[in-house]
Amino acid sequence: MEMMASPAYGRRYCCAICGGQDGVTLASFSRTYTPPWVWITIVFGLLPALFLSALVSTRHRLTVPFCRRCDTRRRFAPLVSWVLGIGAVVVFFVGIGFAVDRSSWIVFLGGLFATVLIGMAGERYQKAANPRYITFDDNNVVIEDAVHGPVVLVAPLRAYGAPIPY
Repeated sequence: MEMMASPAYGRRYCCAICGGQDGVTLASFSRTYTPPWVWITIVFGLLPALFLSALVSTRHRLTVPFCRRCDTRRRFAPLVSWVLGIGAVVVFFVGIGFAVDRSSWIVFLGGLFATVLIGMAGERYQKAANPRYITFDDNNVVIEDAVHGPVVLVAPLRAYGAPIPY
């Protein structure tokens, strides 16, 4: 559910990412927290790790104000990640193919370097497109708002009716 900032309040909301006030809307989205220790179980197989991940993950529903520009970037972030991920896999395997064809470690390392650069570009885009999370775990979600500083979005006390800062 998205709502425009009410004209009765003036321009009360600021974008959580850039601090801008141009066309600010409240965007609701979900984020899932999976404890890091779950991925250690991947040594027992991918299926057990995925099953355990589904059991212990916590889904948070978050509502954050975004300006038009940041909201558009945030909406395209999954697509950009997917395209860059596919590109990284293709570059990696093409690099291996060229390295085997040329019998050269230099070509393999060049392909590996290009794959790492693609991964870094994807990570940089994700950081720019999403709020900066100070704390993100099963009980707490705190973001760094561009104007207000640390803002608690999910906390154990929210269940008891604590006000939302936005």
